[in-house]
Parts: sequence; C-alpha cells; structure tokens
Amino acid sequence: MDNELIYYLFCLAVLIVGILIIKKIAGCILKSLALIVVVLILAVIWYFFIR
Repeated sequence: MDNELIYYLFCLAVLIVGILIIKKIAGCILKSLALIVVVLILAVIWYFFIR
C-alpha cells in the first residue's frame, strides 16, 4: 500500500509540473502572437496613413 501512495504522489507531482510548463509555454506563445499583431497593426497604419 505504501508503494501505491508513493506512485500516486509521484504522478500528481508530474501532472502539476507538466501543467506549469504548458502554462509557461502557452503564455510565451500568446505574448509572441500579441506582439506580432501589434507590429502588423502599426505597419498597416504606417503604410496607409503616414506614408
């Protein structure tokens, strides 16, 4: 029974670490997408209005 408890705790720890890693990667991807969108909007404004 003690082995099963250790196994479940290990699986829970792996799950928590996996979720944290995915959140960090997703956050980085979302920030990159937001930056690309802002740059595209600024390029369109520059091309149509300022040029």
